[in-house]
Amino acid sequence: STLHMARSVNTSSFYLAGELNNDGFILRMTHTGELDQGFADGGVYTVRMIDARYTACRRIIELSNGKLLALINSSGTEQNAASYLVRLTAEGRIDVTFNRGEPLRMPGEVGEDMTLQADGKILVANRSLISGNKLTRYFPTGGLDIEFGTDATGSITFTDEQIGFVKSVMVQPDGKIVVGGTSGSITTLLRLLP
Repeated sequence: STLHMARSVNTSSFYLAGELNNDGFILRMTHTGELDQGFADGGVYTVRMIDARYTACRRIIELSNGKLLALINSSGTEQNAASYLVRLTAEGRIDVTFNRGEPLRMPGEVGEDMTLQADGKILVANRSLISGNKLTRYFPTGGLDIEFGTDATGSITFTDEQIGFVKSVMVQPDGKIVVGGTSGSITTLLRLLP
């Protein structure tokens, strides 16, 4: 199941991300549709989180330096369900300069979308099993930006009336943040100041 597709900003390649047989995957394809043998293991990076019943790669972003940022969801029991941010080198290996080479774990959350701000900070739209729908910001190196939001948690939590089910996030050219989702049967868009 392919969940996301992205064009390379640095080459004529493109990426496919998703899940297959309970594992997440990221493929890099050449412009002719063949696996790029210079990426990961024969063009395929496989993701499986420990103690997860299944793992899926939800979103990928290729950075200007060729590195790849991935939003991963995993499921198991309610206690170990989590989302992760992982950064790979241009060759498809774990980037040790991001969160010391470890997946950045967001426990109890389901990551729906992510984007980058102009300064490289990472915005993740997620649903929490405990605290509802949130937008969380991380530094380019993987640390939580606790100055984002109103309560020093690095997050903005939305009420059900604002967004009952968060689905997407993007940054406008002027730096304002747009979060999309639904509230009941109504499509909801919120625009936030940077």
